[in-house]
Amino acid sequence: MEDDSLRSVKNATYKEIADAEMTSKISQFIADLQQDNASIHAPTLKLLLDMVINQQGSIELIVQHKLIQILHKFMVNIEATQEFVLSSAVIHIIGVYGGTDDKVVLAGSVTESMIQMMHSKDEKISKAGSKALWDLVDENIEIRNSLLTTGFANKLLHSFTLGNTIPKHVKNSLLDIALKLSEFEEGLEALNILVPVLEDIVSIDSREIKTKARNLLVLLQAKGMRNQQDNNIRDKKIIKLKDKINQKKKEIEQEKERADLA
Repeated sequence: MEDDSLRSVKNATYKEIADAEMTSKISQFIADLQQDNASIHAPTLKLLLDMVINQQGSIELIVQHKLIQILHKFMVNIEATQEFVLSSAVIHIIGVYGGTDDKVVLAGSVTESMIQMMHSKDEKISKAGSKALWDLVDENIEIRNSLLTTGFANKLLHSFTLGNTIPKHVKNSLLDIALKLSEFEEGLEALNILVPVLEDIVSIDSREIKTKARNLLVLLQAKGMRNQQDNNIRDKKIIKLKDKINQKKKEIEQEKERADLA
């Protein structure tokens, strides 16, 4: 019993020492990141990233000392600088470790990184991201749900509306994932917004992309997805037709009333 008590005291002491050392490092990180000397920012962020990954309890201390707010200045300008990448990585890991148990949200932390890989100008990186995500979509329902409910279709739509500024291999990677998603029944309504842009791609893009877009369009249409604009036009026509029918019925009733009075 005494040994257990002594062990508990030692463990508590070790934790206090470890926390004190981390607190000292965090204070130094804060001082370095607030300096005007930009050359020390990236090395400091690397040390911070290493701490978040490898030192238990560091996240609580980082939040407590409001270091996350200091990282804001490295992310406010959306450019792929080393500082932006490192600070984003720190935030990403803190979010995954200290975030939610919601599987769809957690899955999003995986899919977002792979979608970014797919947008790489390096075709090998893009294809690697696409293959990895394709396999996950095939195997994991939470991954599928995350993509369908957290805006993958909007990302694809955004990329394709940029036209020729997006490399062909990126378009191919995105369409591969959309095609894989279309194999499953649930949640496909989220892909309905793609119908108009797919119709455009079929008529203007390269042969390989046209083929994938056409296949996706056929699959979506087979499952009841239609161009929303066409649906709106159809709905307006139906409303007009109903109005005409109602007006005709009203005229017939009025004619009948006049005949009865005569």
